[in-house]
Amino acid sequence: MIISCPACSTKFVVDAKKLGSDGRRVRCGNCGHMWHQTIPPSQMAQLSQPDVVLDPPPDRIRPIPPGSGLPVPVRRPRSNAPLIAAGTFAGVLGVMVVGAVLAREQIVQAWPASARLYAVAGLNVEAPGTGLILQNIRSEQRFEEATPVLRVTGQVANVSQTAREVPEIRAVSLDAQRRPIQSWKFTATPTRLLPGEVATFDTVQKEPGENVAQVTVSFDGM
Repeated sequence: MIISCPACSTKFVVDAKKLGSDGRRVRCGNCGHMWHQTIPPSQMAQLSQPDVVLDPPPDRIRPIPPGSGLPVPVRRPRSNAPLIAAGTFAGVLGVMVVGAVLAREQIVQAWPASARLYAVAGLNVEAPGTGLILQNIRSEQRFEEATPVLRVTGQVANVSQTAREVPEIRAVSLDAQRRPIQSWKFTATPTRLLPGEVATFDTVQKEPGENVAQVTVSFDGM
């Protein structure tokens, strides 16, 4: 029979006979929870039935009578299902690989860490923030409604000759020994810049701590 742990829902297959008619205390091998397990009434009736007794095998093998035509070999038709499944999988995998190559710029924009995978495969992918610069970065600590905050403002400029998507920006507050205190991400507006255009950002971090001595700002993923 199959029993389930009341605590973690892990299922186990046990011999109903070992539980006995009154049940017994069992312990979950996954989480260690212990409970009293009994046999359901529907299985109790089956448990009480005697085991099936099979007749012993014959002491000799009877020969097949002449002219019976036995045994007759049965040929099963070969199925092409495994070949079809393998071909379908290969086709889907090929489409995924081609899509990952053609859309690598968009994939790196959404997942910056994937740039390393493309580099290993020998595919050139621009890092997030390529063609963009961060400028006029300013930070200040002040109080807003009696709450200490760290405000960081700045600009993102497109210095390339093509339109660029502005990736997420990461700010890290450091203490006097340049040890990280807090890290957070934010976006600039607008998120797409034509050549020469500038986007701005203004982010506020509440409760920055008293030991903030410096703030670094960079494109996320760089």
